[in-house]
Amino acid sequence: MDKHAAWFNKEVNEKKHTTTMLSPVEASKEKNKPYVFGVVYKKNSTNISSPKLKVGDSVRISCMKDMFEKGYLPNLSKVIYKIVKVKPTTHVTYVLQHWNSEEIT
Repeated sequence: MDKHAAWFNKEVNEKKHTTTMLSPVEASKEKNKPYVFGVVYKKNSTNISSPKLKVGDSVRISCMKDMFEKGYLPNLSKVIYKIVKVKPTTHVTYVLQHWNSEEIT
């Protein structure tokens, strides 16, 4: 390896990474592997959005239109549902209940 390549290799391997705040040399040490794994592969809890609706609210379901369906027809269902449960997933999920007590997820 020539002098410039050796210098470049040393510079890259000793520079701190913005995610781990460790250089590749430090990150590859056995004692730092659990920390690096936790930082890189942790679940990002900041992406979980807060629910806009609450239990007991009445809602309608959005309906998909077919390709040649008229644009002036309504996009929502005619049936009104009640929110029974709010699931705190990455994208908030609601458990709905039909008027005849059938739960819809």
